[in-house]
Parts: sequence; structure tokens; C-alpha cells
Amino acid sequence: VSVRADGTAFVSVGLDAAYSLWRIPLRDGGSPQRLASERYDGLLGIAPLPDGRTIVSSGERGNIQLALLEREGGGRRILTREGTNLWPAVTADGTTVAFVSNRDGQTGIWRMNVDGSGARLLAHLPRPSWLSITPQGNYVVCASVGEAGAATATWRVSIEGGEPTLIAAGIDRPAISPDGRQLVL
Repeated sequence: VSVRADGTAFVSVGLDAAYSLWRIPLRDGGSPQRLASERYDGLLGIAPLPDGRTIVSSGERGNIQLALLEREGGGRRILTREGTNLWPAVTADGTTVAFVSNRDGQTGIWRMNVDGSGARLLAHLPRPSWLSITPQGNYVVCASVGEAGAATATWRVSIEGGEPTLIAAGIDRPAISPDGRQLVL
């Protein structure tokens, strides 16, 4: 920052970042495809669906919500409207979305149908993030801070809800391996 000698103005350099989403085929050698998206789409979570659509975190009305982007980028539908909603993860069959929300006044793991209906709480956890769902679709795995501000740890909660179970202390940003037998860190 530089201030004019008479103190009536200043000059500063600012950063104006622009983010974009891309789909990159891993198996067939196809070309990368840019997805039609808005400025901060996916910054706090992205979940591809088996049919090519994508669920992203999105800055809707100054609050983070989940949006469903159509495969070819022609359509966008906001799935959530209550509270702040982020870190989406989708079951392998593409029917259920797990996500973080504070819609009831506390932060927790929620689930809903992929069309945004049927939202319900699975468990409250302090500041959960980096959600993934086991290949069988029976557990949501996430990072969360421990009680009283303890270090981040990896937790698991049933897709039907219930008490969270500690999997590994000190592990942040977990992901489930494709066979569901290992955590990828």
C-alpha cells in the first residue's frame, strides 16, 4: 500500500482470482472439457454424478449453497437454500448426496436425494470437511476437529445417521479408496 503525500488517497494492488471447472477423462484419452460454472463454483466441494452431472458448492445470495450443474453446462439448479451447505459427496449409484450444513443452527453431516429433496441430519460434528462416501454407500467419512479444538481427525458416520466414530486421529482430508478398504490421504 502506498499513501499519497497529502494523505488524501492510497494505492494498493489487489488479486482478482477466477476459478473454472474442468472434466478430464482418465481412461479413454478424451480431451479435457471446461464446465460452464460461476466464479467460485466447487471451491468448497465438488461431487461428480455417474451420469455426468456435477454437484458443486456455490456462492448463492452471498451464502454457500449446493448447485446441480447439467452435463453439458446448459442448466443449473440450486439444491439447498437453508443455512450454509458445502462439501458434497455422492453415493456410487448417484442417488444420495451427503454434505455439511448448519441449517439447524449447529454444524453437521446431512444427506438428501440428488434432486435436493428429503434432507435429514446424520450427525453433528465440529467443522466437518472433505466428505467422501464408501463404495457400498453405507458410511460417510470426513475430517473434523476434535472436541475443545483438538487436532483434526478422520471420522465416520452411518449414511442412516447415528453417533460418529473416530477412525484416525491427526489425519486431515481423507478419501476412500475405490475398493473401500483404505483411506487415501
